[in-house]
Amino acid sequence: THKNSLLGYATPGTSNNNATETKLASFKISGGTIGANGLVRVLSVWEKAVAVVNNGNIKVYLNSADAIGGVALSSQSMPTTTIYAMIQSIFLNFGNQAIQKVGVNSVSGYSTATTVNTGAIDTSADSWIVFTGWVNIAGGEVVILDNYFIELLIL
Repeated sequence: THKNSLLGYATPGTSNNNATETKLASFKISGGTIGANGLVRVLSVWEKAVAVVNNGNIKVYLNSADAIGGVALSSQSMPTTTIYAMIQSIFLNFGNQAIQKVGVNSVSGYSTATTVNTGAIDTSADSWIVFTGWVNIAGGEVVILDNYFIELLIL
């Protein structure tokens, strides 16, 4: 049987105008929620205040701590001409709560990923989805995490 549920969502509206990767939001997944064969989909919506001369950078991680790092679920650069992005990040526990398969750079409108990563985050314990952003050169430009939702499919 399959079970589908919404783990969480938010509208943080957080922004960052500095040139250092900064945590903008995070979401805690209680230990054991995902299971040995669960699939998690994270949809995040981002924007830059204006199309400016510098790229904006955004990342989504699965981590064993509420901090930057862990397994990159998505790593994107928003080009100077882009002011809006919808990023879909997917990972699945691969027969074990501590082994993940991750398609990195799953972008809205695309069905393939540029790389497949493996992770070793023990999801039988608490884990976090961590959202980060930054601009290439600080000074008035901002990357904004408009909102996100996290969905779980248990296989």
